[in-house]
Amino acid sequence: MTGRRFAGVPGSVALVRAWTRNELHQRGTDLGTVEEAALVVSELATNAIRHSRSGHPGGSFLVELDIRPSMVRISVIDQGTDGKSVPMWGKKTDPLTEHGHGLNLVASLVERWTTITNNGHCTVTTDLPTLVPTAGGRR
Repeated sequence: MTGRRFAGVPGSVALVRAWTRNELHQRGTDLGTVEEAALVVSELATNAIRHSRSGHPGGSFLVELDIRPSMVRISVIDQGTDGKSVPMWGKKTDPLTEHGHGLNLVASLVERWTTITNNGHCTVTTDLPTLVPTAGGRR
């Protein structure tokens, strides 16, 4: 497992994508999975910045990648909210609205997801299956 903390500013989303791509490339993950993981981590990081204290001045969030033979586990740990807001998976949104589609997109790509709120933090974890078999028995 590898992890990295990022500043809770919009510019960090591009850094998260680049870091995720690099980590997965270094471990021989297929390109399709790398790109899907970059999309998933982008959405989760954006939500951490927009909807939690991670996006407040001085805020930050942690991204962890657990790269396994048949999947990539992506976790984003934010600094929590006021206690009234949690990620809304499967929420119906107007298809013409600008916002509100990210978690539905993530849910369509991942095999499983969990949301855990604990000690003022929210951890969103997704399991993204790899798309192409690779050497060494990887799926």
